Amino acid sequence: MTNLARAGFVRGAALTMHQGYMATFIKGDGAPRLIRSGTIVVDKYGLATATAVWWAYDKNILLSSNVTRIGFPHPVVPTLSCEKMQFSDTDGGATLEASYAGILGTALPAPIDELDTVATEAPIDCHPDFATFAGTNRATAKNGAVWLPVPDSPYERFDGFGPAAPAGFRGVISFEIPISISRRTTISTAVPEATAVGTRRTPFQTFGIKAEWLLIGCSSQKRGNVYVTKYEWKASGRNGWNHAFYS
Repeated sequence: MTNLARAGFVRGAALTMHQGYMATFIKGDGAPRLIRSGTIVVDKYGLATATAVWWAYDKNILLSSNVTRIGFPHPVVPTLSCEKMQFSDTDGGATLEASYAGILGTALPAPIDELDTVATEAPIDCHPDFATFAGTNRATAKNGAVWLPVPDSPYERFDGFGPAAPAGFRGVISFEIPISISRRTTISTAVPEATAVGTRRTPFQTFGIKAEWLLIGCSSQKRGNVYVTKYEWKASGRNGWNHAFYS
């Protein structure tokens, strides 16, 4: 505050200074007042966020005021609810910056489906055609596959493709398989349901992938008065998911 204000020449007002230059002049009695309603941003999922800023002559006035609280509506967009408050001192008083989230209007945004597909390594003996190119024991071994006896057991175990294996098989211990994850993000006022995670469920969008699907995840965050929820499904290999393991 300037010396003039301290001397009483400026009454019922607040002055803020920045590097010796006057930046803001706010008239009034110093009670909380909305000075900025902020920019409203809507992301691709339909979640809207915004801020609002109040000024008062003293921080204690803001702390004890009821201009906003967690869960209160935005002063301009009432369908957004307060989820964060930040109080700060300024040169000429104090400010309260509140963050809000929700949706614009009453219509819920449409769900968004997305796909991630990557290649990852799996042991070569997990290949669905493994028996065709490697056999199942020493008697049926193919392409230089090495099979060793299992102690105290009638079975044999695969021990890799030996030095006599043809090119393309020699030394191979793994192969690349595609892993596809279908995701759906929804914004809703309803509490999300996660009880089906770990069971065979078909996603709303398979993106043309021919497979069985497993619901592997459900994560949700409350933003304002809505829930932003992401569901994830994982595609099986060619043999599908073992129905003895997954219902």
